[in-house]
This record gives sequence, C-alpha cells and structure tokens, in this order.
Amino acid sequence: SIIAILELATAKYWVDNFNKNTITYKSKKQVYIQTWHGDRGFKKIAYDSPFFTKKLIESEICDLFISGSEYGERKIRTAFKYSGEIMKTGCPRNDVLVKDNGRVRSLIKQKINLSENTCVLLYAPTLRRDVVEGHKLQSYNDIDLVEVIKTLEKMTKMKWLCLIRAHSAVDGLEGIPSSEIDIIDVTAYEDMSDLLLISDFLITDYSSSAGDFVLLNRPLVLFQPDRENYNKYDRPFYFDMEQSPYMIAKNQENLIEIVLKIDKEKIPRKCREIHDFYGTVETGEASKNVVEYMLSKK
Repeated sequence: SIIAILELATAKYWVDNFNKNTITYKSKKQVYIQTWHGDRGFKKIAYDSPFFTKKLIESEICDLFISGSEYGERKIRTAFKYSGEIMKTGCPRNDVLVKDNGRVRSLIKQKINLSENTCVLLYAPTLRRDVVEGHKLQSYNDIDLVEVIKTLEKMTKMKWLCLIRAHSAVDGLEGIPSSEIDIIDVTAYEDMSDLLLISDFLITDYSSSAGDFVLLNRPLVLFQPDRENYNKYDRPFYFDMEQSPYMIAKNQENLIEIVLKIDKEKIPRKCREIHDFYGTVETGEASKNVVEYMLSKK
C-alpha cells in the first residue's frame, strides 16, 4: 500500500523476519535488521533451494542478521549470499521460551480460554507447495490426533487437549474433526512463540518450530508420512533426517509407538542433543541485545 511504502521510506529502522524482495531502495541513514524466522529449519531456503528463482536484495541492503545457532549462521551466508555482520545472540522471538515464565504461560492460556490444569498438545504442520497462499485449506495429512490425545491421557492420567495451528500462509487445515471438543483450531492466533510456550508436547513435520520448541525441554515428534514426496516436490533438506537426533514417525502406528515409549526423564538430554546438533546459542537476551545495537546506530 502507499502507506506501507511511506512508512518504509521514513522509518529509521527496519526489522523483518522475511525478505524485502519488493523493496529496491534504502537510504544510508536507515538500518535494516533481519531476524529470519527459520534459524534451525530443515528446508533449504532462498539461493540454497533449487526451486528458488527470485533475486534477493538482503545481501546488498541488510546491516545486521540475527542468528541463534552456528547452523543458522552458515545458512544465512549461503542462502542469502550475505557477507555482512551477524549477531549470534539467539532469536528475539525465542527469548520468551528461554525464560519460560510461568506467569506468562498462565496469561496466554487465559487468553485462549484454556484451563490451567489441562495439558496441551500442539500440532503445527508446515506449508505445502500445492496450497495457494491465503485461499485454500491444507490437507490434514493422515494423522489421528484423537488417538494421540487418548494415548497421552492414558499414559499421564491427565486431561489433554490439542491445539492445531496451520502455517500462516494458509487459511487452515481441512478435515479437522469438528465434533471433538478436545481439538481447537488456533490458526488465527498470531504469535507462534506463545503457542509453543504453553504446549507440553509438539507434533510437527518439517517446521522450524521444532528447533525452537526444544528450548523448553519438552517432548516433540516429527510426523513425516510424506517425506519422500515432500523432499522431491516441495523442499529439499539441509541434512539427512535419519542422521538427526529428532524422534521421527513415518505413520500413525509409528507415532503412537513413539509416544508410548517416551521417557519424561530423558527428554532434557534429547533436547540437548538437538541443541548440540545445531550449535544452538540462545541467551534469552536477544531482544535486548538487538535494541542496544539499534540505539548504537542513532
């Protein structure tokens, strides 16, 4: 919009977690900070992806990239062909996960009308290439979340419900059992970090949210029944999934088997293995450090 162009033209600072491929001019007086949203993502992005055909200008106009891992730093260099400054202090949106404040969790649960004593399973699949952004529902992907909820309740003797959050580029997921009161669609909820913070268990597929969720030392499973097709037609990966520390289910039966075998006491060690795999660097002070950088450029 004209107003957006005016704001960009007159702002001292630009902070973005996506690329600005529609912007062609930034003055020398402006500061552009890139807080890329997939620091520990599996999928090849930008110039690293064989599907990518656009031209990015981040390498020309960006003043600072933010990274939360050695893995993320390497990806920034190759995917954006960026040779400028990188602040490896953690991802600002993850500060809330590192600090894991119980009071904040309670406030978020109240906002979504969740009981304080209810355990939360979050199902958050990533985008598929065949989904038109903002105009189509995405396939439910052969997962039986009702069975997962019942399994968790039997294991823990606690009440569970499932939150479903589709990728922000689509309207939601099709085929969600509308008759199940224990499944709530929260796709419209804006802040993914909030949803991760209140969740006790995460199931995703190829979303970078997996690398963020382990900061909470809670269990997660990658549900990947379509990995071969996804890798071939949607996105290739940066690494072999089977060589990673993640728990991976290839079908519903496999998923339930993994859930039944989860040892709560061993989850923190599993999460540390994932941190080591990425070379994670999360300080919990990333937002503060970025703001201090901004103020130094006044």
